[in-house]
Amino acid sequence: RVHSFLGLDSSIGNFHLKQVNAKDDGNKVKEVLCSDQEKLDQIFDPLNEDLYRLLEENSGPPMEQRPFQKFVKRNCTVEDG
Repeated sequence: RVHSFLGLDSSIGNFHLKQVNAKDDGNKVKEVLCSDQEKLDQIFDPLNEDLYRLLEENSGPPMEQRPFQKFVKRNCTVEDG
């Protein structure tokens, strides 16, 4: 269902993401800027609602979590200066 929703080929189901930027040198961004988070929310909130609706209206196998838990937004930080 999710592959179909995203318009993806179902044959890409088995893949692994490589871990990058694993070294902690003290310069990593710990929290996204609130202004950036708001821009991303404008794009992804409606898409996420579509996904939640799809998963609710089209029940899958019994081992799937129902209801699907909504994504939790991370803390953000206000821009300096």
